[in-house]
Amino acid sequence: MAEPKKEPTTYIITLKKGVDKDAHFGALRPHLFGSDIKFTFKHLDAYSGTFTEEALGFLGASSDVKEIEEDTLFPLFDKTVQDQAPWGLNRISQGAPLSSTDPTRPGEYKYDNNARNTVNVYIIDTGIKVDLGDFEGRARWGYTFPGLEPDVDKHGHGTQVASVIGGASFGVFKNANLIAVKVVDDEGNVSQLRALAGIDFVIEAARLSGGCPSVVNMSWGERQDITSIDEHVEKMIECGIHVCAAAGNSNMDANAVSPARVASVNTVGASNISDERCSFSNFGTVVNVFAPGENIPVPTIGGPDPWIFQSGTSLACAHVTGLVAYFIALLGDMRPDIMSQYVVDHALHGVLRDIPAGTPNILINNGYAVLEPEDS
Repeated sequence: MAEPKKEPTTYIITLKKGVDKDAHFGALRPHLFGSDIKFTFKHLDAYSGTFTEEALGFLGASSDVKEIEEDTLFPLFDKTVQDQAPWGLNRISQGAPLSSTDPTRPGEYKYDNNARNTVNVYIIDTGIKVDLGDFEGRARWGYTFPGLEPDVDKHGHGTQVASVIGGASFGVFKNANLIAVKVVDDEGNVSQLRALAGIDFVIEAARLSGGCPSVVNMSWGERQDITSIDEHVEKMIECGIHVCAAAGNSNMDANAVSPARVASVNTVGASNISDERCSFSNFGTVVNVFAPGENIPVPTIGGPDPWIFQSGTSLACAHVTGLVAYFIALLGDMRPDIMSQYVVDHALHGVLRDIPAGTPNILINNGYAVLEPEDS
C-alpha cells in the first residue's frame, strides 16, 4: 500500500523593513523552478510559499530576508465551565471587592451611555454569528481566509468573544461595530499564515475606514518563536490600531507566548470573582492588566441553551477590548500607547491575590470605581 503523499512545507518569508519587493522577487525568480509563492500581503513585509532547497538556499543568503519560518498551527485560548452566572461587568465598574462570591448573584454595571462615537472592533478569530439578536445589527463580516467556510462561525469562540466585547446583554461596550475576521478553523486552530492574512486585512480595512478608530482582539497564541507574528502585530499598532491579546491559559510566563509578549500590545490575564488570578492564567512582566475571565456568560451556536458559561484569558481579553473601544467612544481616539497607559491609570492597583512576583497587580475598571463597602 502506497504511503500518503506528504504535503510540502509552507514557509513564511519576512523581509527587512524598506526592502523593495519588486526587486526582491525579480532576484528570486530565477531560483523559483519547482517552488510556489502561495500568498502575498498588501501591507506586511512578508509572503509565503513552498520552496525547493535551491530557493531556500537563495533566500537564506539574501540580504533582503529577515526571517524564514515554517507555517505553524496554534490554538485558541478557551476553557468551559457550566452552571455559573455573570459577574464580570459588575466588577469592572466598581472599586470595592464584590461582597458575595456567589456568581449567581446579579449586580449593577455602571457605564456612561454618552460613549457613542463610532468604533470598529476587529475580532481575529473563528468568525461571528452576525445575525445573533444580541448584536442588534452591529456585527458584520469582514474577511475569511481562502479555504475556510465563509460567513459562518461553526466553532463559536469568535461569537463568544464578540458578545463580551459588545453584546447588548453582557457586552462591555454595547455600541461597538463588531467585524468578523475569520482565520481560525472549525477545530479551533489558526496557522501563522492565516493570522498574518487577518492582520493584513485589518490594516487595509482600517486605512479605508475614513479615519474610524480601530481595535483588534486576538484571543489565541502559541509558545513558539514566531517573530513574523510579533513584528506584524507591531506594524498594526504603528498604524494607530489598538491591539489586545490574551495572555494564555497555561499558568506560565506569557513572555513565551506570541502575540501576548509584544510590548506594545494590551496583554490580558484572567481574574475570578474573588479577586484572585485564575489558576490557569498566564502571568509575567508582559501582562498589562487582569480582567474577569472565569464563569463568564456567552452565547452558544445552536446548542440547547442560548447561553453557557466559559472561562479563559480569551474572555478576559474581550473585556479589555470592549473597554478600550468604550474609552475611545467616550473620549475620542488617541495613540495606542497613550490608551494603554490610560487603561492602566484608571484601573485598580494591588487588589488581586496570587499574583506572581514581577507581574503587574492591576485589575481593569471603566472609571466607576467608587469604593463602597458592598456592591450594588
